[in-house]
Amino acid sequence: MKQERSLWLCFFRGLNVFGRGTIHMSELQRRCRATFIELDLPLLFLDYYGSTGNVAVLVNGVDSDRIRNALFQAIPKPCAVVQPEFVDRVDRAFDSWLSPQDVQGFRWTRGVALLCEGKVAEANLEEPDLGLFSRIAPDVVAIYRKERVTDRGTLNSGDRNGGWAAISGHAEAMLGGLWTARSFDVLRKLLSQARWKLA
Repeated sequence: MKQERSLWLCFFRGLNVFGRGTIHMSELQRRCRATFIELDLPLLFLDYYGSTGNVAVLVNGVDSDRIRNALFQAIPKPCAVVQPEFVDRVDRAFDSWLSPQDVQGFRWTRGVALLCEGKVAEANLEEPDLGLFSRIAPDVVAIYRKERVTDRGTLNSGDRNGGWAAISGHAEAMLGGLWTARSFDVLRKLLSQARWKLA
């Protein structure tokens, strides 16, 4: 019986951050496809979202470690990999979490930190200047990111307090391992785009 292909969402750590070592997504796609062929793995590059290495792949009988290793061989950056059900799980976690109170001059942005590799401590994260944290699994932290806004209510790009890289850096300092952090909208939009492409 033919095995059904499954969808995985993959998130590179530290790719195209602060303009260092930039790579265009078409080049990332080319390298991934070439590596999958070279390794003779039943992986298919499906799509990407944004410029920071948010990738969807189709997989046939390949576990998460082999997916992660193949992606690392293509692009030597650590990578977190999850299946679509994960996005629903994080969404439910936010639904059960009371939204933080408004703070003048700031907005709260939903996000998530994902473990790419390594062993981590059993602890919760606290850093009010960065945001509010809820560890929903050993390798997953849900976040309300505290972001400064202008008088017009738009994101203040000149005062991001380290952006999402600061979130992953905080997780690494407090918990160990290597983490990557994203706005939760990035996960949802990548998943929506991938499902549309499959349809």
